[in-house]
Amino acid sequence: MTSWITFDGVDVTAPVGEMAGALPLPQGEPGLYLVHRVADDVGQHEGFGGGYVTWATIRV
Repeated sequence: MTSWITFDGVDVTAPVGEMAGALPLPQGEPGLYLVHRVADDVGQHEGFGGGYVTWATIRV
């Protein structure tokens, strides 16, 4: 997996991992709870080699 932190002039987007399954709820994963608290947006998309890439954006 090749992932890059990007900046579009407004938001910093950082991939935070590649997983085989869907993103768990923040209540079930303490690390994701923290990400949801500090990030403006969190999401997931299918990776090119299978699995899911999880990402978060933070407004600067």
